[in-house]
Amino acid sequence: MNKLIQSEAEWFHKLNKTARPGNIVFTGSTFMHNFPISELEHNFQMAEHVYNRAIEGLRIADFHQVLDLCVFELAPSKLFISIGEEDAADGNLSLTEFTTCYIQTIREIQQKLPACKIHILGLMPTVREYRKINSALRADTSKLNCEFLDFGSVLLDSGNTIKEEYSKDKKTFQPGAYVAILRDLKMFFRNRMMGFGEVWNMVENWGY
Repeated sequence: MNKLIQSEAEWFHKLNKTARPGNIVFTGSTFMHNFPISELEHNFQMAEHVYNRAIEGLRIADFHQVLDLCVFELAPSKLFISIGEEDAADGNLSLTEFTTCYIQTIREIQQKLPACKIHILGLMPTVREYRKINSALRADTSKLNCEFLDFGSVLLDSGNTIKEEYSKDKKTFQPGAYVAILRDLKMFFRNRMMGFGEVWNMVENWGY
């Protein structure tokens, strides 16, 4: 684990001292790090606090080293994880090693936080061979009592390419992409099912 990642994790430790446990935590690597959490809380009028404890550039092999500072100190009721884009970018990713490490990390979280509901976000279409990786990850985590979320269909057009309004260079996301994903994620934030009127109001509030 490099010094920048360690420094970011230590900064989270300081922030955690003023945070409220038992809320929602986003964690993982670069994609999750860029999530507009403040806009999420404001526009969706969240009843729970949402904390972003994702670290840019974090790899799955280093994830367990920052769990204390990024997850356990906050004891979340709901945890959203997205990690793996840096691992896939190398071009020599071992799916077996990746999913094995992922499963070990999830089990460690479940052991420490048995009441926490874990949601795994599949890799996004900007990631090389994301379908293959997501398929393996979904299969290997299917017995862990986690929710696996794949947002490829939300971001792709009829030609299976990322919609232009979501990414100009097909590598980085525009704000609209996060809005589209947040619309779908919102239903997992509540402890009860949303009514149709609530869903409609949520969409109107975003104005997209």
